[in-house]
Amino acid sequence: MKGKLRGDLAPRSGASWIRLYAGEIKLWLFAVFSLQLPMFLVGWALMPADKLAYFWIITSFCLIVWTAICWHLTKPARMSLQALESYRSKQQVIQIPVGPEIADHPLYIETRQVISDLDRVFKESTVDPLTGAYNRRFLQMKLAAELDRASKSGMPLSVLFLDVNDFKKVNDTEGHIVGDVCLKELVTVAKGHIRDGDWLVRWGGDEFLIVLWNMTKNKAAGVQTRIQESLAEKTIRGKNGDFKFSVSVGVAEAKANETADQLLDRVDGELYGAKSDSKEPYANRPA
Repeated sequence: MKGKLRGDLAPRSGASWIRLYAGEIKLWLFAVFSLQLPMFLVGWALMPADKLAYFWIITSFCLIVWTAICWHLTKPARMSLQALESYRSKQQVIQIPVGPEIADHPLYIETRQVISDLDRVFKESTVDPLTGAYNRRFLQMKLAAELDRASKSGMPLSVLFLDVNDFKKVNDTEGHIVGDVCLKELVTVAKGHIRDGDWLVRWGGDEFLIVLWNMTKNKAAGVQTRIQESLAEKTIRGKNGDFKFSVSVGVAEAKANETADQLLDRVDGELYGAKSDSKEPYANRPA
């Protein structure tokens, strides 16, 4: 599906790194302060000087062995935490390569199940079930933060606002099932002209938004043209014969420090102008 969320597979901060290896660190410190340090002190106090070097070598070897054991025992927890970190950063279920001793561990199995359940709930709440595009709730959750990130980085961000021309007339004359077919066809065509990382969102009814990352308004207008040209080649079979449908599109590029509401209001105005100037106002024209 187009519109994968951004994120990094690896933990993104020092704090995340500490959380990832917290188990090993704690066990290692426990070994040093509760086992190895007393052994060093006792050996220093009681062992003959000519034997002390051998004693330190033996205890150091024990510390290395203990560290390896800690690493092995905490690996399921570490891999489970890495899987959770990956899902948190990408909002996607990511397959982390692990050996059979980890894949079959109850903790890792339960963690993968929890992530799978979370992913299912996330998709059910943010993906439109009819078309497979993201829904309005998704955009409202994500757009403000991404606009802020784009503004700070200086990366251009453009939005297309698509509206099916005379969609009500399609539903009235051809039926709602055929109308649904038109919406699905529009989404299929639009996905063919956007990249992984761009967002295709069903805003409501027959209105769709496309968020194009690192793209100026001029380049976004090229995407608009390609979508409209591809739709012009499609034919829909309706109750009253085959027909074609078209969309009007508004295009806007985000301005520095612009809020999500301001950008959406501006691109909505662009769409209104495009519909007023549309030379193809009727969707249910005979093919």
